[in-house]
Amino acid sequence: MKIARTFLPHIFVAAMMAPPGSAAAPLASALRTADIDGALGATGAWNDKEQVYKVSFPRTDVAVEVDGFALPPFMGLASWVAFKGAGGGKTMMMGDLVLRGARG
Repeated sequence: MKIARTFLPHIFVAAMMAPPGSAAAPLASALRTADIDGALGATGAWNDKEQVYKVSFPRTDVAVEVDGFALPPFMGLASWVAFKGAGGGKTMMMGDLVLRGARG
């Protein structure tokens, strides 16, 4: 899929730009968020509760309706990646990528 081929390399570049945070108290300032945003082409946000820097990508190219109601992209149709300092000079990255089957 074209989106997967273009999206995934940006995530890996952003992961390389995310320096380690402290395992005891990871902070947004420990991550180079401006570099992550630049590499991904989208702006993320710090989540205090989860202690992660998260960047979301709504799938605006997918039109979904449920019982005649148009489902907005942010309602389960978004890919995202989150970054968190993992200690020991490492950064953990986790996410979810929304993909569709091949069109015939």
